Amino acid sequence: MTTTIRTVNEFGETVGLRIVPDSPWFVSSEKIQLYDDMYHPAISTTNEFVERYERYRYVHEQLALNAQRSGYNLVDPETTRHILEGTPIIRVQRNEDGAEEEAATTITGWSGGHGNPDAAKYGKTQIPDFWTGERFMFEVSDVLADNNTRWFRQEASPTFIPDDDAPARFVCVEERYGVPIRIVADLVDDHLKCITAFPDYGDFPIEQRDGVQGNEKKRRKRNRRRRKSDKKDESKE
Repeated sequence: MTTTIRTVNEFGETVGLRIVPDSPWFVSSEKIQLYDDMYHPAISTTNEFVERYERYRYVHEQLALNAQRSGYNLVDPETTRHILEGTPIIRVQRNEDGAEEEAATTITGWSGGHGNPDAAKYGKTQIPDFWTGERFMFEVSDVLADNNTRWFRQEASPTFIPDDDAPARFVCVEERYGVPIRIVADLVDDHLKCITAFPDYGDFPIEQRDGVQGNEKKRRKRNRRRRKSDKKDESKE
C-alpha cells in the first residue's frame, strides 16, 4: 500500500508528486514534515491531512477577502455594538437591607456579543475567527441589500411574543462564503431595520422552525386549527 502526496504552492498549483509506502513510522513522519514545509501538500487519500489542507486554504482565502469585503454597514451603530460586543446579563444578589453585594454579582448570560471570543461560553454562536467584525457587518449588510433574500414572517412563539403595537418582524438565513447568517429585522416605514444578526448553524430550514411563517398556505392551515380549537373550547363552556 502506498500514499500519493501532491505538493501544492500558494496558488493551488501542483508543483510536485511523490509516492511513499504506508509504513506507519515512515509515512507519519514524512507527511508531518511535508505539511509543515513552505509548500503545503494535499494527500490524495481522504484523511486528516486533506481536511487540514482544505481548511488552511479556505481560512487564508477568507483572510484575504477581509480587506475587500468591507466598506459599508447598513446597521445602526448601537445595533452593531450589540451584535459584536453585546451586553452581559448580570444577576445581583442583595443583602437583607436591600443593598447590593458586589462580591455576589455574577454574569449569568450574554445579550448579543457574537464577536466576543467567549461567545460559546454563554451559548452564543461566534463570528468566524477568520472574519473581522467589520467583515461580518458587511456580509450582514449585503444580505439586507440583496433583493433575492428570502424573508419569513416571525410569528408568536415561546421565545418571541410581540406587543399589540409592535412592528412586523421578519427573519432570514442566508449563506455568505460558507457561513449561514441569521438576520432578524423589524418592518419600520416600509424598510427592514436589523435588530440582530449572528451565524446560524441550525439543522432545519428556517421555514420549518417554530414561530416562523414559511408560506401563506401553512399560515392558513394553522389558523384553521386555531379556530377549530377555539370552537371546541366555546362548546365546552
